[in-house]
Amino acid sequence: FAKGHVEQSKLVGRKALTPPDKDATPEQITAWRKALNIPDTPEGYLAAGVTLPEIALDPQWDKAAEKEFFATMHRLHAPPAIVQAALSIYGTLEAQKQQTAVRETQAAAQELRRDLGPQYDASLGRANRAIQEFGGNALVESYARTGAGRDPVNVRAWIKVGNALVESGAMTTEGLDQGLGPDEA
Repeated sequence: FAKGHVEQSKLVGRKALTPPDKDATPEQITAWRKALNIPDTPEGYLAAGVTLPEIALDPQWDKAAEKEFFATMHRLHAPPAIVQAALSIYGTLEAQKQQTAVRETQAAAQELRRDLGPQYDASLGRANRAIQEFGGNALVESYARTGAGRDPVNVRAWIKVGNALVESGAMTTEGLDQGLGPDEA
């Protein structure tokens, strides 16, 4: 009890470190950042021990959003532990979304294989060719980004378009199986 009283007495009259607000002086901001090991620049979080989630290795990881995230955390004077926690939560959510997309793709492929039987590869080839021909890379990228290409209803519609184009002579069957493979589709 006596020891606690002595330690408490040392704190009486001592100015506490407070988080900087909009009126904080540069000295107050510097003291806050130093006390909480906040780096001098947004890029410094990685050097301060913050690690990116594993999903950041994915080519679709948005480097611009990552840069903005670190800039926002720095502007808000967030300590590295807070930044790490936020990145970990986000990484887990993104990994779950990616796993869901894989499961949806596998389920759609199974359903289509069952329905189309031996015509599966040829049908997907026609659908992919029709998508590329009429939607181009922009549509392919949109389907990849939104996941619409995993929807069996959408795939069946493009198969019908591809089949109709072949039947009308607007699209040849030559080279249809050389496009995207079933997993890529």
